[in-house]
Amino acid sequence: MKKLFPIVVAGALAVMVAGCSTSSGGSSSATSSPGAAATPAATAAAKGGNSTIGVAIYKFDDTFMTGVRNAISTAAEGKGKVDIVDSQNSQPTQNDKVDLFITKK
Repeated sequence: MKKLFPIVVAGALAVMVAGCSTSSGGSSSATSSPGAAATPAATAAAKGGNSTIGVAIYKFDDTFMTGVRNAISTAAEGKGKVDIVDSQNSQPTQNDKVDLFITKK
């Protein structure tokens, strides 16, 4: 039993290191591969056009989320339009808002 424990720990460590390592065989970015298609928003942003960013906040009157909302608005200045919606602390409402963003592309 005493000899089995170090072997199990060494095996677990080897699996963890292998799982955390990066692979050198593939591309880490979809846009860097030659055949990758860019999204319409990414294409518009790359051409200097106005893109729209959709953000569904779970609750506007939450202090932390107010800071996040303000930071998003500040970071997006000059980069396109930001559409931030309040889900009113309701998961079904937030799902509907995200579905609406997807429908509007």
